Amino acid sequence: GLLSKADALISVTSSPHYVLKREDFYNAPHPFYIYDLALPRDIEPAVADLSGIFLRNLDDLTKVIHQFNQRNQEKIQLASRLVEEAIEEYLEVAYAKNY
Repeated sequence: GLLSKADALISVTSSPHYVLKREDFYNAPHPFYIYDLALPRDIEPAVADLSGIFLRNLDDLTKVIHQFNQRNQEKIQLASRLVEEAIEEYLEVAYAKNY
């Protein structure tokens, strides 16, 4: 089928049940990447147990975004502290010159 000729699959339907199941991926090439962006899920979770198949979904994407935001938040906090320290140092020097 078509899956044997693809390297990746992105699935986003409004189906209330799994559109693709484990047996649909037995002949998929390896590695094979699947991105299930549907809610409810389009791809049966057991597909992830197949060797060479990498199944990702919205929960995985949410984790990546959260980690990205967390790293950026730490950088913003560090930058804010550095700016505050530089301002304090400048004010101390400026105050010392005036007195």
